[in-house]
This record gives sequence, C-alpha cells and structure tokens, in this order.
Amino acid sequence: MPRDAGTGTAEAYVRHDRPPRRTRPHRAGTAGAANPPGFSHSADRLWRALTDDDELSLWFPCRVKLDLRTGGTIHFLFPGEEPDAGQVLEVLPKQVLAFSWDQEVLRWTLEPAGPGRSTLALANSLQDPAWAARVAAGWHQCIEHLGALLDGQPAGQEPSRPIDELVEKYSRLL
Repeated sequence: MPRDAGTGTAEAYVRHDRPPRRTRPHRAGTAGAANPPGFSHSADRLWRALTDDDELSLWFPCRVKLDLRTGGTIHFLFPGEEPDAGQVLEVLPKQVLAFSWDQEVLRWTLEPAGPGRSTLALANSLQDPAWAARVAAGWHQCIEHLGALLDGQPAGQEPSRPIDELVEKYSRLL
C-alpha cells in the first residue's frame, strides 16, 4: 500500500459482491461503510484464506509468507523487489489477525453471521490519509479476489471495476 510518510487512520469495509451503500463515522480520523463484507462461507473457511500462505497469496497484493503467532514475522514478496517484512501483532484464531506492513497496521476481524456465513472487516492505519481512497480501492479489488477464491473460481481474474473508477467512488465515500 502507500509508502509515503504521514499519519492517520482509515477504516474501509469492502464487500466482495457489491460496493458499500453509505459511510458513517467510527471515531476521530476513521471512516467506514455501513455494512462489513458478508461471505457465504464459515469463519473457519475465511480464516484459512486469511492465514494460509498459499491461499492468502492468491488474493493479497503480493505473495505472503506468514509466521502465524503473535510476534511472528510476515514477509511480503513482490516480484522483482526486495522482500519486505512486518510483525504479527495479534492472533485470535478465527477472529482477529493484525500485522504491520511498512508503517501501517492492518487488522482483519472475522465474525460468524449465521450458519455457514461470516463477515470480514479490515482496519488499515495509513501513513498518508490522502491515500485513503486509493487504498480502499485496492482492498476492494483484493476482497473481490478473496470472494472468487472462496467460491472456487480461478485466481487472477480481472477486477469487476477499473481501479480508477473505484478510487473515484471511495473518494466520495471517505
């Protein structure tokens, strides 16, 4: 995600099947959509997609190698670049995964939402709040890929909407 210095926090909930309908304030310096993304899959299945290196690497912005324990290391592997590393900050199995990435913190929260259903929320602290719409658009596309993975569709499909269109949308929402 953005690598510029700065401070701020934004929270974006992005549905894999449709964009959020409206935003609401959460707390100072944050914004989010009214509904976290719902999946027709159990929290167990969603947790595996979030914590298994091979599955995570299919929908995350890069290949990932995760030492799944508080204090463990998460490696971000972009083709042709030096590996980057962060620290695993919190692990509550099938509930919360938080880790650092550059100077940002990503905190994923899963909740059961009925039989065979679950929700996923992402809070992403930002180095530069001016990047909030672009970051939300990027995660929107990643969550689409996650939804496709969970539904058994092939990896690497084209996003349903171009990134610039999503940036414009999130610029209005955030």
